[in-house]
Amino acid sequence: MQSIPWDGKPITRPGLYRNIPLANYHQRDLCDPVRVSSSILRTIIHKSPAHAFTNYSLNPHRDCETQTESMALGRFLHKAVAGEPFDDDCVLCPPLVKGEPFNMRKTVWQDWKAEQEAPANTSSRHRWPRAPRA
Repeated sequence: MQSIPWDGKPITRPGLYRNIPLANYHQRDLCDPVRVSSSILRTIIHKSPAHAFTNYSLNPHRDCETQTESMALGRFLHKAVAGEPFDDDCVLCPPLVKGEPFNMRKTVWQDWKAEQEAPANTSSRHRWPRAPRA
């Protein structure tokens, strides 16, 4: 199957599309009509349709703020593979925080991570990856 370059408009035909920025990938108006991602299908198979709908982009009550380490890693890998810039929503850990080498079991590193994830930290362009807002 040949991939189709995305033209920035809503997708109306079935196919394998490339060059879709991560910020657009999970938006509810990316496809017309409704589409289903592989993540949704896997959730239906391994859990239930109710679990899948909980995080589905067309669910008006979904929690866009919920983030797991797996989601953060997935966004990071998507950007790496797609060649998208990282500096708008990712941060590399510094070698030391308050003199301590990386260790997420230490309070100083947990505090540093919480500070990076805080919504009020909008002055910094470096943050841990977040779920896109609908």
